[in-house]
Amino acid sequence: MAAMTLRGTLRDMSLRLPGTIVVRPPTTGPWFDVPKAAEYRKAAFPPTALQSPTVFMVDLNSVYPVADVLREYLVTLAREIRDGVHGSVSLVVDTRNLSIRHELGYLADAYQLPLFLASPQSPLSVAEAEPAGLTPSESETLEVVAQMGGRVTAPNLAKRLDLKHTAALNRLTPLVEKGFLYRKRRPGRTADLFGDPRFPDADEVAERILDATKTELPAAEQETLASHLRDHPAAEGLPDNF
Repeated sequence: MAAMTLRGTLRDMSLRLPGTIVVRPPTTGPWFDVPKAAEYRKAAFPPTALQSPTVFMVDLNSVYPVADVLREYLVTLAREIRDGVHGSVSLVVDTRNLSIRHELGYLADAYQLPLFLASPQSPLSVAEAEPAGLTPSESETLEVVAQMGGRVTAPNLAKRLDLKHTAALNRLTPLVEKGFLYRKRRPGRTADLFGDPRFPDADEVAERILDATKTELPAAEQETLASHLRDHPAAEGLPDNF
């Protein structure tokens, strides 16, 4: 019975997404006040670099912002994310209003912003959010990165898409520059890691797993698990008996 409980616990932990901060503007209905939009943004998203991948989800389903408010509230925030002001962050906007979705898509394309639109079918599924303002090639690359667990190296992507290393790197770099991916540089000849902030950091997943199982495993088995996670940081690499 304990083994069944443990396996379920680990599966739940490995599928968790990064911390998600849901923000709803403190107003409803038509939203015209641009100075207030700036005030709300600064209060909700102070310029603090978060230590691990995080998702900002902005819920606009109860408000109808005009274009100038969208620019002040979301374009400014997305620019800050692109420039690294908030660390490794993804911005997801949840709205079912087609006019607002179209305007956000236009703004993301015009200003080269790292912006995702929540899926109308699965608004709470961050991994299913649709990137806005990307070229078909960039969208394909980001989707493949997501299929590969949200963490890739250029050699990994080259093998997956049957590309040369340089071509794979050229696909990843613009997504970093636009803020859809972050790049973790690694020493020596180890290939740099490209990560999608919508997916959990491998080290963070390992810590969550160890924390969740410390009361379920004997000390010796806990040490074995910790050793395995250090050698295979991805949660998917766990052996069948864990």
